[in-house]
Amino acid sequence: MVKAHWRAAAAVAVTCLWMSVGLGAGQAAQAGGLGEAARELPFWANGRNGPAQGAASEAGAWSLDRLVTAAVGANPRVQMRQEKTRGAEAGVAGARWQYFPTPSVQGERWHGIQVTTLQLKQPLWSFSRLDADLDAARSQAASAQAGVGETRLDVAMGVIEVFGRLALANENRRIYRADIERLELLEAMMRRRVGTGLSAEVEYSLVLSRLSQSRNGLTGVIPTQRSDADAMSQLTGETVRAEDIVLASGDAAGSGGITSEDEVVDRALASNLALKRAQADMVLAAAQVIQARKALLPTIYATAMRTCWHDERYYASPFPDSRITINVEYAFGAGLSNFSGIDAAVAADSAAKNAYEAARSELIASVSANLQNLQAARTLATELRQTQLTQKDILESYYRMFLAGKRNWLDVLNVMREQTEIDRTLANAEVQLEVAAYRLRLEMGDAFWIAKS
Repeated sequence: MVKAHWRAAAAVAVTCLWMSVGLGAGQAAQAGGLGEAARELPFWANGRNGPAQGAASEAGAWSLDRLVTAAVGANPRVQMRQEKTRGAEAGVAGARWQYFPTPSVQGERWHGIQVTTLQLKQPLWSFSRLDADLDAARSQAASAQAGVGETRLDVAMGVIEVFGRLALANENRRIYRADIERLELLEAMMRRRVGTGLSAEVEYSLVLSRLSQSRNGLTGVIPTQRSDADAMSQLTGETVRAEDIVLASGDAAGSGGITSEDEVVDRALASNLALKRAQADMVLAAAQVIQARKALLPTIYATAMRTCWHDERYYASPFPDSRITINVEYAFGAGLSNFSGIDAAVAADSAAKNAYEAARSELIASVSANLQNLQAARTLATELRQTQLTQKDILESYYRMFLAGKRNWLDVLNVMREQTEIDRTLANAEVQLEVAAYRLRLEMGDAFWIAKS
């Protein structure tokens, strides 16, 4: 009989406790799933589906694609490379003009006599020296153009790095705010419990401590978020707000249907923009070696010349006024410096080959690392999503058991802290998943910004 009265009293106490936190009499029954209790206390906010810090409008949303496209189109480094490319293309035009006649005018005056010489100089045979000059100019233009792609890739990688930090700061800020909201509700509930004598003062102090920790975490995230938003604005030349950054769903950045690491490496070696620059530099260095060697060969010219004499008195010229001559010209450089130029070109060619091999090795290592990061992030995110669902059930169970007197207050707060840490770890995995996918995409030569710029 006493035992039955005790059970009845416990049931009444639990019912009153539920009503004291504003959950309503209909929520006192502890069966039938989450019910209204889950809506009143958002303990189980699910990662990316949790309360957001501010929804970005569709027009103002900044995806990683849009950020990269804006950055490579407006970055001063890219514009500088484009200007160098235009200069190199002008050098190609200049090398072509070397095949055409060269006009010149020369004037002399002495003792009142004015002599004017008109000359037209046409190369007839240069033993491929002019061809070597043109090839070197073309290689220089190709290297400059490849430099534009390399700089765009470098800028895009910088955008991805800042995006990863900013997106993670956004997610951490959202998670901390959700955690603070949960803890504030628990703090209000525990304050009422302490006021009615149902809980000890130390339990109220415990929730206050956890609330302070979460607020400190939020305070630490905000400066990082702002500085990264400013850095992104500098990179893109646009005003980018932190709340307008959007993550893709899953790895929507895509891995292009990759089936193996060998496939990734092969595609990167064939299309990577930085490696193309190294290849272009290697071709340029080889062309400059040929150019330096051809500079030692003679050039055969045809020269048409007309000399005009202006004198008040008769002054007979020992040469005809007009003449056409065939000339052979050697240009060894000052102090035979062309020979030293050959040695310098050969050394530069060797250095370019070594630079290409180094870039190739670094690309293979980077692609392999990014692919492993992508696979690890995908696996971790999948596991954490399931863990997150399980943790929500555990948190709900612990909270109900606390109300029934079967769990202590510290257990509930510890499970809630675990929930927050799982949310943060999942957010980090999802950000790393998108970042790794985009890095692979760029390393494999996907210049998607060209069609969008």
